[in-house]
Amino acid sequence: MGSWLSADELREDMDPGIYDQVTRGDGSLGDWAISRAETWFTAYLRRNGVTLTDEMIPAVKQIISKRAQYELYARQEVEEMARDKRQDANELVRALLGDDPEGQTEAQRPAGAVKVPDYDGIDWSKF
Repeated sequence: MGSWLSADELREDMDPGIYDQVTRGDGSLGDWAISRAETWFTAYLRRNGVTLTDEMIPAVKQIISKRAQYELYARQEVEEMARDKRQDANELVRALLGDDPEGQTEAQRPAGAVKVPDYDGIDWSKF
């Protein structure tokens, strides 16, 4: 798992003043939050067998940023903002990959597929 987002990028995404408040000036908390967000997203990708493409990376950075913001707000017990950021991250995952990362959807990924064979002289309707 490589780093998709830097602490400086997270700081800019949040607004530097707010970032400084939720990290209480401790820059290592930004790295901590990013690490937790990346672990969460990587686990989701592996669990669902998703392989990312280069075109997805800008959206992935947004997902990691929102989830890292969630981690920072949750750590400071700012529950309403934490909830909003978690919801933002989940909505971005749904928009990018079509799945709810928290399993709150009735849609399931297909377990397999059936390929109808090309016509080869067999009347398949009798099977």
